[in-house]
Amino acid sequence: MNTASGSPAWSDVDAYITAMVRDLPLEGASVVVIRDGRVVHQKAYGLYDLDTQIPIASATKWLNVALVMTVVDEGKLDLDAPISTYLDWARGPMGSATLRQLLSHTGGFSQSHLAEQPRSLSLEASARDAFARPPVGSPGAQFRYGGAGMQVAAYAAEKVTGIPYAKLLEARITGPLGMTNTHIGFARKREDRGSVSNPIAAAGGYSTANDYARFLEMLAGGGQFRGRTILSEKAIREMFRDYSERRATLGAGTSVGDQRGYGLGAWCNEIAADGACTDVQSGGAFGTSPVVVVKERTAILLMVKDRMPLIRGHWAVVTEAISSILATSTEALR
Repeated sequence: MNTASGSPAWSDVDAYITAMVRDLPLEGASVVVIRDGRVVHQKAYGLYDLDTQIPIASATKWLNVALVMTVVDEGKLDLDAPISTYLDWARGPMGSATLRQLLSHTGGFSQSHLAEQPRSLSLEASARDAFARPPVGSPGAQFRYGGAGMQVAAYAAEKVTGIPYAKLLEARITGPLGMTNTHIGFARKREDRGSVSNPIAAAGGYSTANDYARFLEMLAGGGQFRGRTILSEKAIREMFRDYSERRATLGAGTSVGDQRGYGLGAWCNEIAADGACTDVQSGGAFGTSPVVVVKERTAILLMVKDRMPLIRGHWAVVTEAISSILATSTEALR
């Protein structure tokens, strides 16, 4: 993916993704690149346009964490208070798990089982069931990726605000950001957004390139979106910090086989000496890959509906090319 000058250009990126969609083959794909609050490149490929709604799997985690953090900013939740502070049924040793641990997969909760639950459950019933599952460790002892802790945290936000989760998400995140085609439901089957009673907070999101790019613009902007505060700077700092002691992994043969860091709802690709995550990614199993490079106020969004193990190598090539363009070409940023 090189031009005569040795540096890739947007036309090279577009040609590469076009070939990827054709050769794998895929229904389509989309890419959005943001620098300093401005879209510097966006394009859809194949059958997609920038408003094609697809399931985003674990890229949902970032949305859920951002929503919970609005309630932390409000003072109704504390990241370091035991979850039993807010949920009177959260008893026993697991009740000492903090919201920070729930959102960073260090709370000791079981790995995801939420797809097995009846879709008719309420979010409270879903969270109670998640809490009741046998733990995989004591709170704070180790990193174990899964959805149960996220579900409990989601219900805590609903409980303390008294606002149903879907309405809270719309009021705090998707509404202010203009994300009109984004909601959280069930990853394995599309549901009408008005009928969802049990949103899978770790993996049930549906979104579009145009929508999710707005969310990334806010994260890359330190919680600001076009003159409006969505999250405090402190909330963003808490989200972009490693809580796994650089030992986060999904295991061999997965989309994250190597050890890296993990913040609140996202993987840390690069970690500063003080533990701050400077390159953060919240990819999903179906191929959506959102990245924020903090120091450069840059966001890269790559979206596709397939399998991350198939897509991962291709996205690595595309991300490297985009990073090279941003680093070397002032023309590409105009």
